[in-house]
Amino acid sequence: MFRTMALAQARADGVYFARDPMMLTHEDVDEGLWDVVQAINDTARVWTRFCCEGHWDAEREQYRPPYIQVVAKAQDLPLLGAAALDAQRFCLARNTDLEALWTVRWASDNWVAGSVHVLDPGDAIEETLPAARAVVQEFGRLLVQRCAAERGEPCSKRPREAVLNQ
Repeated sequence: MFRTMALAQARADGVYFARDPMMLTHEDVDEGLWDVVQAINDTARVWTRFCCEGHWDAEREQYRPPYIQVVAKAQDLPLLGAAALDAQRFCLARNTDLEALWTVRWASDNWVAGSVHVLDPGDAIEETLPAARAVVQEFGRLLVQRCAAERGEPCSKRPREAVLNQ
């Protein structure tokens, strides 16, 4: 059961979530993204749909680069885009070998899905993975800050119970 009215509306409008974003457990999210995912979902305005902190597959044959995909109302696309642009600036300022990509698509008629991907840096994966993860984490941090600022709230994370009872 989806715990906020906006999230329930997204689901009713046809937005796909494999799991209720407000009910995720540590097993559902890579450890390095847990805090960011929780903070995004606690905004009750933007929700994490998919994410990966970046890692090799079990056979160490294929690398999965860090990314995060969030869902918001279409009217909040400028909010998502601004946080993504700031994350791309963060990437450029810290590592010349990384490329951060922002993509957006319709999740349903009234909702958009925006993704930040840090592309595979080729032979330098092991050296650049911490910086690549930091870009995805920074996107989440900036997104949460922007949501709080628009609501006139402090940037610190609100208690989960307050979000669920809105």
